Amino acid sequence: KDKLPPWIPYGLRILAAQQLQYNDGSSKALDVLLDMRDRTVRTEYWNTGGMEVWKSTLDNAIVNACIRMKEWRLALHYVEEMIGGLEEGVRREVLWWCRQDSVVGSIGEE
Repeated sequence: KDKLPPWIPYGLRILAAQQLQYNDGSSKALDVLLDMRDRTVRTEYWNTGGMEVWKSTLDNAIVNACIRMKEWRLALHYVEEMIGGLEEGVRREVLWWCRQDSVVGSIGEE
């Protein structure tokens, strides 16, 4: 169960989990990041309302934690996960930007 209040931004939660690797040097950061990723991609609650955008951020944080711990195979696995999600991530971003009504500050506009 999530122990943090819902008003704490998810990006801040990821940052807090990453800081664990610098505080005590244990594998706790990796454990927390893997748990967050599992909830992000596998549970209905975490996989709604735009949570899919955090998958690549979590994968990146996991890769960094694995490299710091010299867990090379696990790091490579999540690098492959990031590469595999690039096409979907780019498509999602393009669709989001195309849905915007107007772009403020476009070249040639005053």
